[in-house]
Order: sequence, then C-alpha cells, then structure tokens
Amino acid sequence: MVDFDRDFWTLDFEASSLSQSSYPIEVGYCNLFLDVRKSFLIRPAHIWTRFPGGWSEESAKIHGITIEEIYTDGIDPETVCEELNADLDNSAVFVDGGFYDLFWLEKLYDLTDMEPSFHLSYVHYNGKENTKHRALADAIDLWYEVEKSICSPS
Repeated sequence: MVDFDRDFWTLDFEASSLSQSSYPIEVGYCNLFLDVRKSFLIRPAHIWTRFPGGWSEESAKIHGITIEEIYTDGIDPETVCEELNADLDNSAVFVDGGFYDLFWLEKLYDLTDMEPSFHLSYVHYNGKENTKHRALADAIDLWYEVEKSICSPS
C-alpha cells in the first residue's frame, strides 16, 4: 500500500540565475497533505560565486530574493542536504524544472559526502504567471497539479 504522506512530495528550487554558473539559493518542499511544508534559503558556497554570471538581477526580480538575504539568512548547503535526506528519504519527489532542478540538486550535493536519499520525477507544469516565484509556494502549486493526476478517479 502506498503511504501518500511519506512517499510523495513536491520540491522547487529558486536559483541565482539560469546560467551554467547558477546555484541554488532556496529550496521548498511539501507532502501530499500539506502538513509538512519546509523552505530554506541556501547560503552560497564560495566555489559557486567564483564564476561570472552566477547572480542575475533579472532572476532576483522574479523570485524577490536578494543576495544579501541569502548571505544573512541562508543556511549552509550541508545542512540543507541533511534536512532533505531526512525528510524525503526513499520518496518520489516531483519537480517541474526538469534539467534545472536536477542541476541545482547535484550542485548542492556535490559539496557534501552525501547522495540524495530520494528520486526526482519530472512533471510538466508551467506554474502561475505574474507571481513572485518562491520555492515553497511553487512546490505547493505544483502539488495541486500532481494531486490531480494521482488522486483523480480513473
């Protein structure tokens, strides 16, 4: 039997830009019943910020996160990975960013000795227009789309 509370989650990243030098700056995720909702600002690793083009003011306008916020309020990448692994262990985690979400997840875990303890599954969803994109809000929006597919009668 499927334990929906444990086994199905949605996750979203916000990033510094969409360039090859981009890095994750926020992750948000939630479970089916939306009783577990978490979001973390991610303090950039020094190695991520050494390359030009990593931070985009255009991306900052979309998500509304400032570079000052991630340095002041962000937590270190290793702690983020520990939290993700603890909460999402052995789960199917739905994302809508395809390549980008995998790229940022790998960038995050490459800094640690850890591997993700969960699996990403891509769901096509364009998100809501004309809103600030924050990771947790986007993960919740995505969950409503996933829920339609999983929970709708055949």
